[in-house]
Amino acid sequence: MNDNWYNRARIAYSDSAGYNFSQTGLIYKILEPGYQRRPNDNSLIYVTYSGNFITGTVFDSGDSTLLYMSTAVPGWREALKLIQDGGHIKFIIPYSLGYGSTDTGLVPPYSTLIFDVKLYRSTN
Repeated sequence: MNDNWYNRARIAYSDSAGYNFSQTGLIYKILEPGYQRRPNDNSLIYVTYSGNFITGTVFDSGDSTLLYMSTAVPGWREALKLIQDGGHIKFIIPYSLGYGSTDTGLVPPYSTLIFDVKLYRSTN
């Protein structure tokens, strides 16, 4: 189900202004590029975010949350490197950039996920 939805989303978002596609499968739209440094894999990041299933159900969110990039799923690391501190990005990750075939208890295996993230600050 998620692969079919993801493939339809790629087609739908290809006609949407501002959406981009990476070679890894990330679909993203930079709403605000930011103004200072970009995070890297070793950064501590300060973010506000929401994560949704393709049904629209929020499965996770955080307000003014500190996270280590090294602990984030590959899709998060890829997306957040596209913006700088003060940036805002929306992105869709296929399961291969998310939790894969792992059942986390919160996220079912093979889940396509949608995120909205504001990056306030990163330390490198």
